[in-house]
Amino acid sequence: MLEGAGTARPVLTDSQATLERRNPLTVPVIKGREPLPTAHRIRQRMIDFYIGALELITDVESIARYLNELGPLLPMADDLKEVLGSPKTPDEVDEALAAARPIADQLLADVEALTAPVELGSVHEALKAIASRTRTDLDELDQVTGRGAGPILQTLVKEMRRQLKTFRETILSSPAEATKAGLAARIDHLGRVQQRIIDGLAELHDDYDLDVTVPAA
Repeated sequence: MLEGAGTARPVLTDSQATLERRNPLTVPVIKGREPLPTAHRIRQRMIDFYIGALELITDVESIARYLNELGPLLPMADDLKEVLGSPKTPDEVDEALAAARPIADQLLADVEALTAPVELGSVHEALKAIASRTRTDLDELDQVTGRGAGPILQTLVKEMRRQLKTFRETILSSPAEATKAGLAARIDHLGRVQQRIIDGLAELHDDYDLDVTVPAA
């Protein structure tokens, strides 16, 4: 995703700059005669398209960087789930706690250190809540170990493992969430603008016999 955005950015920037250097005619007697008004509208739509596409690329890059930063959290969550195991005795719980606590601390710190783009704000808050809750549950687990309360221990561990599963699923679903949060609508809008540009160029070519290149739809 980042590679594709990096390739598209200079092409769009150069195209926008080239188009903006070509100022439309402003001679009063001429500028109102076709096909000049049509050409002016197409030019403005093309400029709007370039601006919108560049803004979209910036947001896509931000999302892609965030998703890349989430990547290392997956194996960390898996490690935490593994070391929790299924302890049934106080001694087993003590052993699991000793191994799990530093991983949970690091997981929470790493999530809190990230800055999410707007499109993934809700995903980020969900991940923080899960990581924080897991860390709190470890403390609660520590408080019941001395009582030998087997059912309570097993319930807490089961809940933590469920939360870590949700943590993984939340990360894996984040690209789809970003799309639903606005990217899809913006991409569709740019597609419609692009089609109007193509239709306008075809009009100049077919109706006014101008030597313009009409891109494939």
